[in-house]
Amino acid sequence: MSSGPSDGTNPSAESPSPDFETVFGAIDIPALILDADGDVVVWNEPLEALLDVDRAAAEAVDEIGTMIYEDRELILAEKVCRHPETADEFYDIGVADSDYALLQADDHPTYEDTSTATGGSGADLWFLATPLYVDDEFVGAIEFVQQRADSERRRREMEELIDELREALAAFQAGDYTARAEYAVAESILEDEEVELLDQVNDLAKMREVLRETEQTKRQLERRNEQLERQNERLEQFASVVSHDLRSPLTVARGRVELAQEDGEPEHLEDALNAMSRMEALIDNLLTLARGDDTVAEVEGVDLADAAADAWDVVSTPGATLEVAATGTVEADPSRHVQLLQNLFLNAAEHGGSDVTVTVGDLPDGFFVADDGPGIPPERHDEVFDAGYSTGRDGHGLGLQIVEAIAESHGWSVALSDSADGGARFEIAGVDRPDGSGAALD
Repeated sequence: MSSGPSDGTNPSAESPSPDFETVFGAIDIPALILDADGDVVVWNEPLEALLDVDRAAAEAVDEIGTMIYEDRELILAEKVCRHPETADEFYDIGVADSDYALLQADDHPTYEDTSTATGGSGADLWFLATPLYVDDEFVGAIEFVQQRADSERRRREMEELIDELREALAAFQAGDYTARAEYAVAESILEDEEVELLDQVNDLAKMREVLRETEQTKRQLERRNEQLERQNERLEQFASVVSHDLRSPLTVARGRVELAQEDGEPEHLEDALNAMSRMEALIDNLLTLARGDDTVAEVEGVDLADAAADAWDVVSTPGATLEVAATGTVEADPSRHVQLLQNLFLNAAEHGGSDVTVTVGDLPDGFFVADDGPGIPPERHDEVFDAGYSTGRDGHGLGLQIVEAIAESHGWSVALSDSADGGARFEIAGVDRPDGSGAALD
C-alpha cells in the first residue's frame, strides 16, 4: 500500500465511485484504480493477464511496482497518489499531451511512462495515469496499461473512448447531468455486455436528473407550506381581533343602550352609535386585509377637509379635537381615503389621551395627520406598520397596517415622524392633485 499525497494535497475521505469498479472492471483494456491512500479499488482481469499479478497479490504489498518491474518500486498510479499534481517533478516520468487528459478537466495533469514487465510475457509496456477528484477533493488515481506492440489503431480507439469518458465525467462532476458519453468506437473495443454496462453510466446521469427535479419539487412544496403558514398566522390574527377587539365596542354599545333605556338620556345613545362606528371601521379593516386587496376603485377629486370630517365620526373620545388646516383636493378612491384617515384618527385617539388634538394639513405633494399626544419612541418607528402593533388599551393593532396598504395601493408613501407638539406625525406623499400638482411615486 502507498502513503497519501505528500505535496500538500488533502486526500478526501471518499474513495472513487463504486461505479468506476463496475465500468473499468468490465472493459477490455488493462486498467487499475487506487484510492487516495494507494489502496487498490479496481484491478481488472486484462491487467491480471498482462502482468501475471492478481488483485490479492497487489493488495498484499506496500509498493506494487516491486512485483512487476525490475527497475522501479512504484507503479505510475502510486507515484500519482503521492504527488497528484507534481509527480513529474519527483520521478523520471513525462506529462502526456492534452489528447490523454484522462477523465479530468484539462487543468489536471496526465502522466505517461514506459517499462518492461518481469512477469507474464515480459512485454514492453506503455502506461498513462492521472489523479481523480470529486468536488475538488483528491480521491485517487487511475492508470491504463498497454503493450507498446499493440496496433496504432487500437491506441487511437482507446484515446477516443478515454475522451468520451473524460468529457462525460467532467460534465457530471460539474453538475451537468444532461451530458452523455456516446462511445462511437466502443463496439470495436468492448463486448456487447460491456457496452451495455457503459450505457448504464449514462443511465446514472439520467437518475441524477430525476433526483434534481425531485429536489426542485420538494423546494416548491416547502415554499407553499411557508405561504400556508403565513396565511394561518393571518387567520389567527383575525380570530384574535374578532374575539377581543370587536367585543369591546360591542360591549360599550350594549351598555349605553341599556343606560338609555333606564334613564332616557340621549347622550348614552350617541356613545352607542360612536361605538358602533368604531366597530364598523374595524370590520372594514378586517375585510381589507382578508381580501388582500391592493387595488383601488376609480379615483376622483376628494376634498381633504370633507374627507377628514367624515372620517372623524368614528372617534368616540369626547374630549378629542379635530383641526383641519388642509384646503387642497387629492386624487383618490373616496372610500379608501376615508378609511385611511379613520385609522390615523383612531390611532391618535387611542394613544394621545382623552383631550388629544388631531391636525390635518397640506404638503406640497400630499397631506399629513399629526397629534399632540405622547408620540411614538423613535426606536419603534419601524415597527408601527407591522401587523399587531399597538400600545393603546383598546387598539386592535391593524390600523396602521391598513394605512400603509391603502397608501401603497394609491402609489403613495407613508412616513412617521414627530409632530411639532411632540406627538406623532404621519406624512402621506406622492399624491396626485386634480390641478396637476403633486406627483405619484414611481
